[in-house]
Amino acid sequence: MMANEQELARGLHAEVKKICLRRGGLEACRKIAKHVETEVQDLANAINREPALADHVAVIFVGSSARGEMCLHSDVDYLVLLDGEGRKGEAKKLKDAIEDGLKHNELATNSECLGEEPASAFLERAEVNFLFRLELYDISFVWGNKELFEQFAKDVANLLAKKASDTLIEMLFIYRRFRRSARFDAPWPDLKSGRGGVRDLQFIIQVAKIKGAPRESGIEECIQFLCTMQPKQRVLIEASNCVFRVRNLLHGQPERRDDILDKRGLRFICDGSTESPFQLMSEYRRQAEVIYTFVVALKKGMRQKIDESYEKTIQSGWTQRFKDAESSKTSENEQIALSNEHEVLRLAVAWNSKSPKVLEEVMKLEKDRRDWSVLYALAYNLYSPLEVYAFLLGLAQYGEVYRFIVREAVRNPMVELVEEGAGSDKAEVDIRGKMEKARRYLAKYRDDPSWPRPLSGRMC
Repeated sequence: MMANEQELARGLHAEVKKICLRRGGLEACRKIAKHVETEVQDLANAINREPALADHVAVIFVGSSARGEMCLHSDVDYLVLLDGEGRKGEAKKLKDAIEDGLKHNELATNSECLGEEPASAFLERAEVNFLFRLELYDISFVWGNKELFEQFAKDVANLLAKKASDTLIEMLFIYRRFRRSARFDAPWPDLKSGRGGVRDLQFIIQVAKIKGAPRESGIEECIQFLCTMQPKQRVLIEASNCVFRVRNLLHGQPERRDDILDKRGLRFICDGSTESPFQLMSEYRRQAEVIYTFVVALKKGMRQKIDESYEKTIQSGWTQRFKDAESSKTSENEQIALSNEHEVLRLAVAWNSKSPKVLEEVMKLEKDRRDWSVLYALAYNLYSPLEVYAFLLGLAQYGEVYRFIVREAVRNPMVELVEEGAGSDKAEVDIRGKMEKARRYLAKYRDDPSWPRPLSGRMC
């Protein structure tokens, strides 16, 4: 990092700390996001030696960057939107310039371009890729052709409206499986993935936008959209402000990159402050509980709405059928029939079933359909048989969407056990060969040879 960049970073760190100490967590996030946006614009202008480039591309922020709710060291996710196929070479140079510039910025330890494509390619990916579809609920224009962005935003809004019901259902599964990495009563809370943390706030934002909150809405507007009672709104906004405040203060710690609020972090935050570590931890736990309680109520209401909407086609109700799919009361034959009855229920079985035979049957049903969500669930399920894993490991050839499924299969602990084992079973030998091939294939798409990351890695 150059001397002037270091001085700027130190200055911003000090300003963020000052804002957070006066309890302005969300204000600090907006300050950071504005700083990063300005830096990306400067990097894009520097590479824009041919003025016409800005007429043919648009740089678009995604996620927390788009909402203006970035913390220190938050990832910067963005798209490079093209008006056609002819500018891909120039777009790649633009992407490389942005990523190289952000790499030397202490405030953004990781930046990821989610693609340099025409609008049609992004929309096609969002049609089948649930995780990517979630990303598009938060987009904002940064640089380039604003008219190109506005048309893309309209097309995205139409797609998201069409897929809203399916997205709500899949969100419940993703939340259920991936947002329980830390118990609420754990000794040291996880500010990102723990209960009441940043991921729960993200869940609130996504639900609000699926239900119709404006694209530009941040956490405050989303809370107001979902909650009509003003006293409750104030309590929830205060709680979210606390989470962002504590996280920014924690990330101000030198060499700090994780989100565990431990003794070292508490001592760093409270050094020179009138707030003691005990007071800070007590306040954080209280505020996190407020957020988590709201999320639990939100999920319950979503399940009831989904049950009502599916009651005409699924007689015993959506939630009950999920419970049936998990319970020993339902025979394997009934589960197989269940998996073929409705796409939503196939998804339920793929997530929840502990029967290898049933999971293999679901896989057979999806060989032609290749429904992304169901296959992703099969890749995650620890009870899938070897035949299912073997099928999933061969999906990379179908394109970028399916590489996410292959990645999940590669890092499934059960598959890793087979890969490392010394067994001579034909199926296990076949899996080991496909694992090696899948790793080589995936390595082409990542600079880091250790990718895919462990199961605790970033999911969305």
